[in-house]
Amino acid sequence: MTKRKHIVILTMIAVSLSCTACGGDDGPSSSEVSLSHAVVLTAAPLNSAAPRSSSMPENSYAPDALTEPDASSGGNEESCDYDVSDLNAVKYAREYVNVRSGPGSDYSKIGSLSQNDQVKVTGRADDNGWYRIVYDGSVGFVSDNYLVDEKIGEPEAVAEKSQDSDDRVSGGSDTRTLSSSRAGTGSAELDKLCDGILNNIVSSDMSERDKAYAVYTWVSGNISYRGTSATGDWVAGAKTALTRYSGDCYAFYSASRALLTRLGFENTEAKSYTEGHFWNMVKVDGSWWHFDTTPGWGTERFLWTSDQINNYSYYSEKYGKYITYKWNPEGCPATP
Repeated sequence: MTKRKHIVILTMIAVSLSCTACGGDDGPSSSEVSLSHAVVLTAAPLNSAAPRSSSMPENSYAPDALTEPDASSGGNEESCDYDVSDLNAVKYAREYVNVRSGPGSDYSKIGSLSQNDQVKVTGRADDNGWYRIVYDGSVGFVSDNYLVDEKIGEPEAVAEKSQDSDDRVSGGSDTRTLSSSRAGTGSAELDKLCDGILNNIVSSDMSERDKAYAVYTWVSGNISYRGTSATGDWVAGAKTALTRYSGDCYAFYSASRALLTRLGFENTEAKSYTEGHFWNMVKVDGSWWHFDTTPGWGTERFLWTSDQINNYSYYSEKYGKYITYKWNPEGCPATP
């Protein structure tokens, strides 16, 4: 050991002496450099640069990632800065929803649930109510807004519960409109996606305006503006929007059209001259109105007249210019 230390010190001194010709007038002298380096090298433990042993001491720390996740304690979480109260229940997904590694949308997505998927609930976050569930043999978290105690009923199953002529589900205050009484979109798959949403946001005792506004707020509040999509097939666009919960203005238009159609509203397409923007026109209480659910235009455009559309402009900080509709009224119905 002593011999090796001497070799290191002598080597460093030799290197520093050989470099004195490269230093400027303001730099330290060769003796200062060699002395300071010699002190550092002799003070450092010799084994500090040696490779670590592959074996782990018995008392060494084992990271959590090496342990098997525990479904009751939440082994999948990215952090433990939250408290969860234990719970033992079975619930069902109200509609498509993401499963995350912790109780909040800031945690990473680890999977998803489809409508009526059954899950075992093992706990609930104390701060925000998110449910801890058993997911794929491990632990996941789902927003409490998307898990319910009973399956979303199929049309036949719900119809058996109804004893009222006004298409209400009898019992309690549940007045959800029956799926079997709704208009079709032309796609059984899309009808089912729509019903999973409409069963929770509209009831048969709501006015036409209230039903239309329920659709408006759901689409604008639950779909994120992201990416671009092909235009020309609103059924396909609606399926994508209602399963991925994202898309461009055509996705917002398509999702709105599907939900409005399923509720029996007459509605049609409106678009700009350049076909760069799409929105809906819908007939509510006997009159036609503009119905634009795409966010980011400064205000809601719910049941607007054509004059309001023509006169509206919005300054976009993102694009540094005013945005106007410049819409093509050809083939569109007149508004009040």
